[in-house]
Amino acid sequence: MSTSIQIIENEALGTIIKNDENQNFWKRKCPKCGSDRVIPIIYGDIDGSPEVMQQIKNEEIESGGCCVDNDSPKWKYRDCEERFGKIDWT
Repeated sequence: MSTSIQIIENEALGTIIKNDENQNFWKRKCPKCGSDRVIPIIYGDIDGSPEVMQQIKNEEIESGGCCVDNDSPKWKYRDCEERFGKIDWT
């Protein structure tokens, strides 16, 4: 399963992250460092395709590993590496 994201800059709405499942996420400011540079944490076996590996290298996505539980974070701030949010199991 490969995941790609698209970052959309919108004057009215701010920065929007759009993923393969056509879900949109608005960036938030970190209470710890004030950064709004948020990336999704992707769980499961990554396919190793050049596109996905480049996204990881560019810090567009973070690999969360294969093990997921109720406390697994959904997002990561790139500047301070604080992780937050919860995985939606539904």
